[in-house]
Amino acid sequence: MSTKNYVPRAVFQKLEELVEQYKTIQSSSQPYDLINQWLSFCFGEISIPEFANSNSAVKDYQLVLGFLYSYRGSSDTFVAYRRDLERFIQWSWFVKGQSVLDHKRADIEAFVEFCQKPPKRWIGFKKVPRFITIN
Repeated sequence: MSTKNYVPRAVFQKLEELVEQYKTIQSSSQPYDLINQWLSFCFGEISIPEFANSNSAVKDYQLVLGFLYSYRGSSDTFVAYRRDLERFIQWSWFVKGQSVLDHKRADIEAFVEFCQKPPKRWIGFKKVPRFITIN
């Protein structure tokens, strides 16, 4: 799939599940493997751009996960930050084609401009479940 036509997907779970995921990753001897498995689940057939071969995507995810975890005491703040960080991480990977750790001021300004006029495929018109559990 071309990243030009990329449609964002849910990457971070609801607060309760995110807390459990964070704790599992923190206690794991193989946190990168767990995060890679999760990202593969979230993106399915979509490949994270090549820069991720050096585990940049995993590092990005782990960094954002830790940040969101720190807001576990405030569900409204968590939800707002999750939405914005999920958008930022996917813009970084699929639009800008780089790790969030490589951004400069101009990149952040470009992200803000992107958010002010996002492509239609990045706009949700209804609230849908982030993840659906089957069986």
